[in-house]
Amino acid sequence: MRTKALEAFSSLDIPNTHQEEWRFTNLAPITDIPFRPAPEDTLKFQIPGSRFPEIGLDSAGTRIVLVNGRLSKELSSLPKNFEAGSLKEFIGVDEYFGKLARYESDVFAAWNTAFFEDAALIRIPDHFVEQEPIHLVFLNTGDADTASFPRALIILGQQSQATLIESYSSFSGERYFSTAVTEIFLKEEAVLRHIKVQRDSDRSFHIASTQVHQERNSSYSSLTMTLGSELSRENLSVVMDGVGSDCTLNGLYLMGENQHTDHHTTIDHARPHGTSRELYKGILDSKSRAVFHGKIIVRKDAQKTDAEQTNKNLLLSEGARVNSTPQLEILADDVKCRHGATIGHLDEEAMFYLRSRGLGESLARTLLIKGFLQDVTERISSEKIRETLNQLLDSRLRQFTGISL
Repeated sequence: MRTKALEAFSSLDIPNTHQEEWRFTNLAPITDIPFRPAPEDTLKFQIPGSRFPEIGLDSAGTRIVLVNGRLSKELSSLPKNFEAGSLKEFIGVDEYFGKLARYESDVFAAWNTAFFEDAALIRIPDHFVEQEPIHLVFLNTGDADTASFPRALIILGQQSQATLIESYSSFSGERYFSTAVTEIFLKEEAVLRHIKVQRDSDRSFHIASTQVHQERNSSYSSLTMTLGSELSRENLSVVMDGVGSDCTLNGLYLMGENQHTDHHTTIDHARPHGTSRELYKGILDSKSRAVFHGKIIVRKDAQKTDAEQTNKNLLLSEGARVNSTPQLEILADDVKCRHGATIGHLDEEAMFYLRSRGLGESLARTLLIKGFLQDVTERISSEKIRETLNQLLDSRLRQFTGISL
């Protein structure tokens, strides 16, 4: 597989703005830099207590930590009741690994598959419910002009349940590049709640591909929170290949300065009686840019599909820009599908109302912004996780408004 991926990587070109899928995202900043491989785990991270304060997520329970794409057993806390750790230590994953990553046609998936050195594996057995969140941590030492290749394989057995928090961060403000691949398989009636937090260095480049395959009556819900990187791209593709499967995709992105983020999502209804809901919201300040391209596909035999897609964007400055392209591709006739997108500034009437009640301009702006985000954050069922993620958002908003609630 590595040999085939290397051949594909050598033959494929880096995408450019002449291609429809990359029309609004210019990758020239990446192609102009001669990246070198990220070093081995030479920097030993110190973790006070049981928390990663720089990441902001409680690390109690299962914790799988990869530094520069390599498992760190010293920082990890591995479970005993299900399989988790380095892919190298487990067998029986050949039928899953690399089956969803499209390295034959995706140059970044090929790059990852050809050069990754380690990968995280999480395999939940049939009929098993993991009560505590599983924290999958990708740390980057942030050595200047280096490239790392985070990789993960997630498998949930029949009627199993789990919550996965996947986070990306660095203790450095240097420029680096990471191209990540995550493959997720959900067996019949499996339930996965997936939260991804991208907080890489504001000078970094982050391009990630998450591929999900669902079987009958399975449920996949995700929240993708993008806060870091100078340039980032999130490709999230879900194939609902089972009757009665359910999919929920939520996303938040908060961009400032000259940051650029690109979210491409695909929900493929391949079987009947599927339900999907998608809500992505973005806040952009300064001269930041955002791209949202969401596609819902309803196959010919996927009758009784119920799908909804929404993208909403809030611009805090005149220099911010958004390109939003929601799409429906419907080949069946007995379906309920709808989509929409909005882009605008803060409501002047709402601002006037709050100001007339004695609130300062910055506080009024912050209240309206938090109200805009709350529609997504309130969908997180765990109060503890919701509170922690709200703290991350508050920290980010403080950079925009100067006020934290």
